[in-house]
Amino acid sequence: MSQVLRRLHDDHINVRRVLSILERQINAMDRGGRPDWDIVQGIIEYLMTYPDLRHHPLENRVFAQMQRKDARTAQDFAGLEVEHREQSEALRRIAAATLDVLGDASMARQGYAGLLRSFAAAQRDHIRREEETFFPAAKRVLDEVGWAELEREMPAMLDPLFDDRIERRFGMLRQELTFLDAADQIERRAEGFEHSGIIPGGRIP
Repeated sequence: MSQVLRRLHDDHINVRRVLSILERQINAMDRGGRPDWDIVQGIIEYLMTYPDLRHHPLENRVFAQMQRKDARTAQDFAGLEVEHREQSEALRRIAAATLDVLGDASMARQGYAGLLRSFAAAQRDHIRREEETFFPAAKRVLDEVGWAELEREMPAMLDPLFDDRIERRFGMLRQELTFLDAADQIERRAEGFEHSGIIPGGRIP
């Protein structure tokens, strides 16, 4: 796998993890609870800082390379750049809606939670389709020369959420990701016990 595709794939993994945190905050709203607004705002800022400004432009460059190499195959993904622009616009609407909700404006909390949920679902669907169709097509179409050119164009900026030497403002999100990973490990361990018939503690029923 080229360095470009590896980076894009890793970005998708990280965005999915961030969306999981956002969905936990949405669930809190659905239960009538108060979300952690620092986390919600941090997620929005992160998505506007890295995926929107670094990840999507790199995918657009991959698409441009595909157009030069095999326009017929690239045509299947002609809507990619449009989706990226729509996601960028959606993020800005969400950022504005968040300020409205925090200011007790007219938007109901339930409507706001629905806006976040729709955005998260659209993001997950977009990532799934890219992983299942766009990336494999790019891997088939582009040769070493094309990938080398993309690697030279690849932004040097690291994902700020996963390097605290760069962005300390995302420290709370890093902590949430640590909690999320720990919870996932506990859940997987419990599922393993359930499937094996072993009760935690070493007894077999």
